[in-house]
Amino acid sequence: MCRLAKLPEARMGVPVETSFEPIVGGERWTRRFDGQPFQTDMMAGTGEAYPCMLERLGPFLFKMRVTASDKGIDITPAEVSLGPLPLSLRLAPRAVGRERVVDGRYSFTVEVTFPLIGKVFGYNGRLEPAVLIDDAKAV
Repeated sequence: MCRLAKLPEARMGVPVETSFEPIVGGERWTRRFDGQPFQTDMMAGTGEAYPCMLERLGPFLFKMRVTASDKGIDITPAEVSLGPLPLSLRLAPRAVGRERVVDGRYSFTVEVTFPLIGKVFGYNGRLEPAVLIDDAKAV
């Protein structure tokens, strides 16, 4: 399943590098797990009754509900489609993300599960910038 979705091979404790590239309507996120790339396209959801974002992974498009609380941000699937076909959430892959601030640092957890198979992909960690940008000099 992971090979089909072009997900990195299973490993523990590997360095991860994340970069962002502008695309029409959003950003392409490239994560490199010990050099192995994993890309998704992220776009802001518009015209919805709730805050959401869209994430494209290969032929799948996940519409994710974004919920903020005093603990942080939770991202859960609201709709999933395979190409132009909507999928029942009971039959669709489920991607859940959690973002928190732990000890003053941005921390995250991502887990992807498939019905009948269970967890097929997940990662967690803390994100630190490669270069600090002085807010006073930022444009």
